[in-house]
Amino acid sequence: MSRRILAMVLAMGLGCMAGRAQSDAPPPPADIQLRAFVEATRVPLDNRVVYHIELSWTGDMARFQFVSIPQPGLTNLLPEGSGSTVRLEDAGDGAVRSVKTITYRLRPLDTGHAGIDGVEIRFRDTATGAVDALRAAPVALTILAAGSGATHLTALIYVVLLGIFAAAILYFSVQFLRRRRSQGAGSDADSLPDRYQRRLAQEIDPKSGNLNEAALRLLALFRDYLAERYALPAEADGPASAAHLAAAGMSPRDSDQAATLLERREIIRFGGTKLDPNEFQLIYGAVERFILDHDRTAEQMKEI
Repeated sequence: MSRRILAMVLAMGLGCMAGRAQSDAPPPPADIQLRAFVEATRVPLDNRVVYHIELSWTGDMARFQFVSIPQPGLTNLLPEGSGSTVRLEDAGDGAVRSVKTITYRLRPLDTGHAGIDGVEIRFRDTATGAVDALRAAPVALTILAAGSGATHLTALIYVVLLGIFAAAILYFSVQFLRRRRSQGAGSDADSLPDRYQRRLAQEIDPKSGNLNEAALRLLALFRDYLAERYALPAEADGPASAAHLAAAGMSPRDSDQAATLLERREIIRFGGTKLDPNEFQLIYGAVERFILDHDRTAEQMKEI
């Protein structure tokens, strides 16, 4: 009898250990890709070569980090500066693709052939700690005589773009004056988007040392906005909030995104994960877009 009890205890212990091993397993590998390219392979001597190294994967922006930023070998080119950017792209089916880009600005030294050697990009998987590398292929270029890039067609394009730019300035100036007149003829109270844009500027600091607290304040402000704009009840959450917002006139896509932002507040509050600046900027931009969209919708309804 005692042997049977001992065997049952050992079996339960092994089952718990197996379950823990499965829960501690690293996430599946991401489809990480490397792309290196120049904006033009034929460049006049008085222009600049712009060279991009792009690392992308499906999933969280914080999943991969550059271990080092390489300086590519150059032929007939001189580096003038470099910088980096990040962005998120829609990958379909609710997924996003994270893209980190390093950009080099290079000055041609003489006409003829020029080249950029292949570079090895080393990166770290923050989920597993593993360091891996991908190699970009070399790039060949042709440096043309100075001024050979300027054509009559290019000049015509510049003139057309300048005309479009001037027309856009005129249009927005007229809209601004119309809005000022309508505000002066109506109530002295601030409009809803004006008040919440001012609250964004006064209450939310994107450079805060504690981005989790700043994000909680930002999402609380967003709930206040939804409550005032769409009469969202305080107890509405998740699918209930999406259904209420859709019934109040918000588009199905926007109502789903708003509900996701509200759920994000609870994840930040109880999840214990520290936000990075890129995640905070995405949340801030989404809230700001909702407020600005309200401003545009109100103007369209007023004109109708």
